[in-house]
Amino acid sequence: MSPICIIERKEQRFRSGGIIMTKSVRISVKPEIWDWALTESERDERELLKRFPTAAKWFKQEQDPTFRQLENMANFLRVPFGYLLLDTPPKNDAVAAEFRSISNKVPQMSKNLLDTILEMDRRRSWMGDYRRELGWSKLGIIEKFEQENIKDVVADARLAKALLGLEEDWYTKVRDLDHAFRFLRDKLEKAGVLVMRSGIVGTNTHRPLDINDFRAFLLYDDVAPLIFVNNNDSKAGKVFSLIHEYLHVLFEQEDIFLDPYLKTGSLETRINVLTAEVLMPREKIVTLWRAGTDVFAQIESLSSIFKVSQLAMSIKLNSLG
Repeated sequence: MSPICIIERKEQRFRSGGIIMTKSVRISVKPEIWDWALTESERDERELLKRFPTAAKWFKQEQDPTFRQLENMANFLRVPFGYLLLDTPPKNDAVAAEFRSISNKVPQMSKNLLDTILEMDRRRSWMGDYRRELGWSKLGIIEKFEQENIKDVVADARLAKALLGLEEDWYTKVRDLDHAFRFLRDKLEKAGVLVMRSGIVGTNTHRPLDINDFRAFLLYDDVAPLIFVNNNDSKAGKVFSLIHEYLHVLFEQEDIFLDPYLKTGSLETRINVLTAEVLMPREKIVTLWRAGTDVFAQIESLSSIFKVSQLAMSIKLNSLG
C-alpha cells in the first residue's frame, strides 16, 4: 500500500461549543527519513532553514510539520511526498538497479542528473513498449552494424555514416554548428533513435543541467534507444556528443559520461576514435593540410569546415602526427 494512503484529509474538523473549527493534521517523520531527504535533495541547509524556520524542530523531533508544511518541504527538497512517510529510507542505488549494464556511470550522480535519467527512462520505456506493440524489432542500423563492422576505424566510420544516409562530405552541406546538430539529429530520428535535449530538469528553469555533471547520455533499447544531450554544452560539444552516443547505440551499450575525452576502457577508446573519424575523416584532413602553413590558423579553418571544436581538431591532428 502506498504511504500516501494513510492520509485521507489535510485537516480535521471538529465541533467545540457549537462552532466548527479546523485543526491542522501534524505528521511525524522519522529522523532517518529526514537525513535521507536532505542528502538526496542536495539543498543548502541555510537556504532550507530560511525557507522553513521551524524545520530545525522537525529534524530534532521537537515538533511535527503540518500536512501542508510537509507538502511544501517535499516540493522544496524535490523528493516524492510519499517517501517522507516511509519507515526506512528508500534505496539510493535506483539507477544502478534500473541500468545494470551501465558500468561507467558517474560515481556520485547529482540530483539533477538522476532525475533527468529517470524521466528519460520513462519516455524510453513507453516508446519501446509502443513500438513493440506495433511489431517493431531491433533497429536496422544496429543489426547491420553488428553484421558488417570489421573493427577497422576508417571502414567502420564509413559504415556508421552510411547507415544514417550521411554522405562523406555531409559537413559541406550544413551552414554552421546549429545546422549540423539539427541535420544529424534528423538523420538519427529517421533511423529510429530518440534524441532529446534540454538545459534544465523537466520544465523547472531553476534547475539547470551542469555540463560538469554530464554532457550527454544514452539509454539503450533495441527498438527505442534514447540519446539525451545537455543543451548547456557548447555547440561543437553537442555535435560530438550526438555522434559519440550514436556509436554507443551501434555497439548496444548504455552510456553515461562526464567528458568523452576523459573516458577510459578499450571500447570507449574505440568509440572516441570512431567518433573523431566520423566527424573528421583522416583522408580529408590529410588532403586539406598544408605543411609549412600557420598551424593555429589551420586548426581554426579545419574545425570550421568539419563542424567540430578546435580542441577536437587538435586531438585528431595530433593522432595523425
